[in-house]
Amino acid sequence: MNLNPLTLQAAYRDWWPQYAPNQIALMEGINASGCYVPRFFVAPSGGNLIQNPVAAGQYVNFVLEIPPGSFIYGFFHQAAIGYSLQITDLGLTYKWFNTPIPDSVLVSDPGSCYLLPAPYPVMAPGTFLFEFWNTSGGNALLSLTLGVAVPVNELYQGS
Repeated sequence: MNLNPLTLQAAYRDWWPQYAPNQIALMEGINASGCYVPRFFVAPSGGNLIQNPVAAGQYVNFVLEIPPGSFIYGFFHQAAIGYSLQITDLGLTYKWFNTPIPDSVLVSDPGSCYLLPAPYPVMAPGTFLFEFWNTSGGNALLSLTLGVAVPVNELYQGS
């Protein structure tokens, strides 16, 4: 019997309105299959985008590649920084939110994940556009970490 590691988090027990237990049940097939491994993706990543603060009122966009066949299950965002965010699945031309949302919506408890209502399947080509607007009134580091279940065969292709 496989145990979903999320069920060990005290914050994910049976709370009204049963959001976390239902979401964990949706992820159980991914966890039990043994075909996926958890990976973290950071947008924006690499170089100056994540290391240098962005001035107030500035806009940053970043294209993130996630292996097709993966599932995005949530966000790891520990504190509200003061930016607005929009995510667009470029393969499907699908915007995740009607309007850009504040990052405070996605804040999770330290060490835990802000779970999506259901795992989001990544379709080919697996290209996502992240758009950030600094609304903090000062300099801010604009970044978001995604929790993704990646197929094992995508990790070891060509090895």
